Amino acid sequence: MMHPSSYFMGIDGGGSKCKAILVDQNNTILGEGLSGPANPRFGFQQAISAIEQAASQALYQANIKQLSLGEITAGIGLAGVNLPHYYQQVLDWPHPFLTCHLTTDLHIACMGAHQGQDGAVIILGTGSCGFSIYQGNKIELGGYGFPHGDKGSGAWLGLQAISHTLNAMDGITEKTLLQDQLLTQFNVNNAIELSEAISEASSAIFASIAPLVFDCGNQGDPTAVQIIETGANYINQLAKKLIQQEQQPLAFVGGLTQGYLPWLSPFILANMRDAKASCEMGAILWARQQTQSPFTQTFKDTL
Repeated sequence: MMHPSSYFMGIDGGGSKCKAILVDQNNTILGEGLSGPANPRFGFQQAISAIEQAASQALYQANIKQLSLGEITAGIGLAGVNLPHYYQQVLDWPHPFLTCHLTTDLHIACMGAHQGQDGAVIILGTGSCGFSIYQGNKIELGGYGFPHGDKGSGAWLGLQAISHTLNAMDGITEKTLLQDQLLTQFNVNNAIELSEAISEASSAIFASIAPLVFDCGNQGDPTAVQIIETGANYINQLAKKLIQQEQQPLAFVGGLTQGYLPWLSPFILANMRDAKASCEMGAILWARQQTQSPFTQTFKDTL
């Protein structure tokens, strides 16, 4: 068996899902795991359970006899741990790994996207936030959480759609395609039923509405167009604040990226670059740096 430090696990935990990959000393992916939400802001035990489940799946898929999580060095990037209380809460967790190196989901996204080099990244998923590093100067914007933050995110798009739909059903604004599609998605017939359906909904449930908003917006629905344009304007402003140097590469990470592309400014699109590697690989790079562990290949083409 390899020395335990030869195995690294990268874990990316967000508001909708948690992903894990297990690699060897050559960064060959040996196993992958996927579980539910892992943002400690919305439940510490739920987040920890999601991390353990995704990690266990990746280990099981690798099918390496006698290898346990206790012999693996983990790099973990989580949404929510930009807030000190949740960072400390996770840091105090008696994790099952050999060693564990904790940081934000933003940090590992940037590490993966630019292979540890200078660059900027915006996460557009259930939540939204941005991170940039240039010559040692770091900027972190957003990431304050839903519903008071995360503008432009999937959860925010869903919340706006719900709000507009309720106003339309009260006769305050005009009925549009978005209203009909939203009622169909939740299988409800009136405002009271819709209100009940989302009264205790998680950010992930609100984010599940986002594809519907983009679909209606692409069909010209005025309400959906207004929502998307508001979100895109925020993302444009966020990106401009993150780009610290002309031509600094900017990568977008998350399920909403393709939906927003037609709505972003030419300046942002000119600086946009494809992420070179996944967030999970970014977490592994972070863990390797902390342990000063050598590796024999870059993370190129690992998405």
